[in-house]
Amino acid sequence: MTLRTSRSAAIALFAVLAAVAVIGCSAPAATITVTVPPPPSDPPIAISAPSEVTAGATFKVGWTGTETSGDFFVIVPAGATTWTETAESPYVNATVGNPATLTAPKVAGAYEVWFMKGNMGKVLVIKARSPITVR
Repeated sequence: MTLRTSRSAAIALFAVLAAVAVIGCSAPAATITVTVPPPPSDPPIAISAPSEVTAGATFKVGWTGTETSGDFFVIVPAGATTWTETAESPYVNATVGNPATLTAPKVAGAYEVWFMKGNMGKVLVIKARSPITVR
């Protein structure tokens, strides 16, 4: 064994022994608690829509409360649990004006107007809803 190899081996052994000594002598690990604040809640919204409209007609929907970026209106069949944008069910951005102008579906039936919070095409929450009958 050469002096160079012995010296490298000794340094490596010293490093291992020092690590073992530090681990063996250290105090118990402290518990770190990280508190993440909850996301801010959106302001409450109440919508005002007619109870009945004519198929294919435009109508106004107003709201009270403060809309936020990403809020929009849609019309869905009564009892729906999801919404997908289609030519028959487009969204209307709530930030363009109050009241908003919506177009009734062309097929008569029971529907709901939803005021929704969305982001990148994904619905986050239905903030308000109102039943509407299309005749």
